[in-house]
Amino acid sequence: MFYFAAIEAGPIMIGAIAVIVLGIIAYFVIRMMKGKVEIEIPKRGYNPGEEISGSVNLISRKELKMNRFYVALIGYELIERTDSDGNRKTRKNEIYRYEHNLAEAGSLRAGNHQRFEFSIVAPGGEDTEEVNELSKNIAGGIKAAANVISAMRGTSRRLEWKLEARADLPGVDIASSKKIRINKF
Repeated sequence: MFYFAAIEAGPIMIGAIAVIVLGIIAYFVIRMMKGKVEIEIPKRGYNPGEEISGSVNLISRKELKMNRFYVALIGYELIERTDSDGNRKTRKNEIYRYEHNLAEAGSLRAGNHQRFEFSIVAPGGEDTEEVNELSKNIAGGIKAAANVISAMRGTSRRLEWKLEARADLPGVDIASSKKIRINKF
């Protein structure tokens, strides 16, 4: 009896997987049909307080009703841990986000190609009190975490940074991102 239940469940599992795969493909096709976003930056490594500047190209393939268009600097703390079975698990926590609007709500005609310039200050500089305080908190938190980690075997923490440009649209957004490096505080 168990053998027959397994045989009947096989086609259902295959069907469910096929539906999921087709859904993912449809999402990316819809996204690609709307247009694309390209980020251009002169370099990938920055020091704390240094200006991260570049441009973002927004290319629409069809008419888009945009809620807003922005570029964001996002910092993640990656925590990798090896459990007692030797399996590696990774957890990613967003610890920093700064968004800079490039365009407000509006419509873009099909075939429109617009270029937007941006400039964001890398966290950790002396320029603003808020950024300086955040960098101290992050650095202090990382030091405290490092002390705890030294007691735990098989766990590591690191920071990752990325620039993300996103056109906030009804339905499926179009976006792009690039990893960057911000040197330690």
